[in-house]
Amino acid sequence: MKKTDAHSLRLQLIARLEREDRFDLSAKLRRCGIAAPLVCLDCGFVHITETRCKNKWCPSCQRGLAEAKASRLRFAVSRMKWPIFLTLTQGNTMTIEGEDVREFRRAFGRLRQMKFWKVKVRGGVASMEVTNIGNGWHLHLHAVIDCDWLSILSEPPRKWHTAKEKAWKILVAKSELQEAWRQALKAGYDPVCHVKRAEGNICQEVLKYVVKGDALVEMSDDISPLIDAISSTRLVTTFGTCYGLTKALEAEEPPVAFLCPNGHSAWMPEGMCHNLPEKAGEKSTTPKVQRETREQFKVRLLAAKLALMKAGRV
Repeated sequence: MKKTDAHSLRLQLIARLEREDRFDLSAKLRRCGIAAPLVCLDCGFVHITETRCKNKWCPSCQRGLAEAKASRLRFAVSRMKWPIFLTLTQGNTMTIEGEDVREFRRAFGRLRQMKFWKVKVRGGVASMEVTNIGNGWHLHLHAVIDCDWLSILSEPPRKWHTAKEKAWKILVAKSELQEAWRQALKAGYDPVCHVKRAEGNICQEVLKYVVKGDALVEMSDDISPLIDAISSTRLVTTFGTCYGLTKALEAEEPPVAFLCPNGHSAWMPEGMCHNLPEKAGEKSTTPKVQRETREQFKVRLLAAKLALMKAGRV
């Protein structure tokens, strides 16, 4: 999604939420995308960045959040021996609340406690997604699991099996998964399940946006209940051998320093740098009473650097 498209979608969402009298949600989006100049404390270079609300439903923030999460989970997926891409769904509902999303998470937890799952699945990562194309809210889950063959009722197909035998084994395995997921959902219908061998950049598929910005704008129903539902629930989970890997990796990764063109990494918001000393011969445009001396600036600069060093940022 281009930056201009994300900005346009964010403005449309703000208008949509305010029509629903959800000014508390629109205020979060209004604080996003505001120009925020940063000043290099060593050379005075000014870099213009933007504020971020970091909401998972914000069109401007969700791409960066998804990419950051995918980069961490890619390490967990790379350690899998038999990665399988799994999609689990449930029937559409006319309304959605936070409890609906949490119950869906609990259903996935019940599935992971079943015998065939414990025997066959070593670990994995999963993410939930919500869509609405006019026929109700569709809540589903994408996962990458480390599993050779997701069934205990049939043996995995071998190369010497006939096409008919392979088709039968796949049918038995699919029926077993579907029945297990139906029991986990406590549903009176057969939910849809899809299984295929994972390939390519599967993390991006699993961790795609929980709900895309353009999808929110195009939804015919009120969008505030969905935003409330996804904001109050953790939508990405790791389990089994993948549990804790991303936290350990994140703890080991050193913070990435953002450098100015001159190679410096100490920054301060422009509003906090009241008046940087002008260059020699440059005429000041600010009243002298507001300007600090070069010696005062050096003292403040040293104090800022010490504070950044103490915080481990430089």
